[in-house]
Amino acid sequence: GTAVSEARQAGKETVPANTSEAPPQTTLRENTLNLDDGKPIKVTDTPDKATLSPKREKQISTDSKMLRRNIRQNSYFQKTQALKIDSEIHRARRHIEIFRAQLEKNDKVLEEDTGTPRDGSPEKGTPGPEGAKPLPKQGLVNKKMKRVYHATRHSIDSFSPVVISLPRGGMYAKTSAGPIQVGLPPETIKDCMSLGLELPRYYVLPKERFDKRAGINIAEFEFPAYFNFFVKRSKVCLIVTEEDEDCIRRVFQETLFGPVDANEFLHEEYTTDEGRARQADLAKELGYFRMNPFKPDEKMEIDTLIDFVHFDSGGVARLTDKKVSIEVHSKYDGYVIKEKSLEIEEDDFREVARVSDIVDLPSHIYN
Repeated sequence: GTAVSEARQAGKETVPANTSEAPPQTTLRENTLNLDDGKPIKVTDTPDKATLSPKREKQISTDSKMLRRNIRQNSYFQKTQALKIDSEIHRARRHIEIFRAQLEKNDKVLEEDTGTPRDGSPEKGTPGPEGAKPLPKQGLVNKKMKRVYHATRHSIDSFSPVVISLPRGGMYAKTSAGPIQVGLPPETIKDCMSLGLELPRYYVLPKERFDKRAGINIAEFEFPAYFNFFVKRSKVCLIVTEEDEDCIRRVFQETLFGPVDANEFLHEEYTTDEGRARQADLAKELGYFRMNPFKPDEKMEIDTLIDFVHFDSGGVARLTDKKVSIEVHSKYDGYVIKEKSLEIEEDDFREVARVSDIVDLPSHIYN
């Protein structure tokens, strides 16, 4: 009792040793946090509250503001990109509509020119095969070629020129004996037929018969010869040198009539007796197709389709008609065409046209 009283007097209190629960004590803990900037900070907290230094609180506030600003900027950028994409899609759709309209316009022009529908049917107004899908519409009109034809036709109607530059190449000169054409590029008869011009009978082969730059033969005389013979029942007249005639005869012999002796090497194709017994007679077959369709008892020869007129030693080729005489003078840079009437007495030939020897192949066809 004395000890207890002394302790009370000293202001101290003792805890009995047999007390099962100790009084609660407040303990401090030290934790480490990592922020976005990667710098660790130490936070001294209690179970109820965490405290930061004023400097770190300011830094965290600044980082939060920057994060919100970046979010707003990214959102604005995404909206801007979406608007750009929508604009590009609208522009592409507009271009497709314009392209389809142009295709339909070209198809109408093609149908008017050729009478051929572009709906996939064999004939206009006739449906295609059952279950077959219609052909896709395509614009097959050469716009550049069409413009050139219109310009040439307008020039002919407005000025009636003596010399006409044909759309596919070559020069067309009008004379009293009929037109004379210099140069024969491929499909040249289509120019005269499309422009409503008289198809020439006289053709001057240029000195250079092959365009090495374009790889085009500009002495395509076969189809003019075929058209004049089989359609007009007349012959073409080629104005050439003697060397050119020999070359043309060899080529025309092979392309139209075949080899002179078609059976010369035929035996090399058959190696057995049975094969030789069944050997074809190519010469007889070719002879059958050489029959003149207008005179069945005659065979066609090169002279049946083509006449040749040569330049003499002075470079002059002379053509004689019932009413007029024509001279074609070969110069170093082209040809001079002159004529003289036989019905009216004329002392000398008068010049009709000058034509270049160079056959220009237009870019809208061959480039």
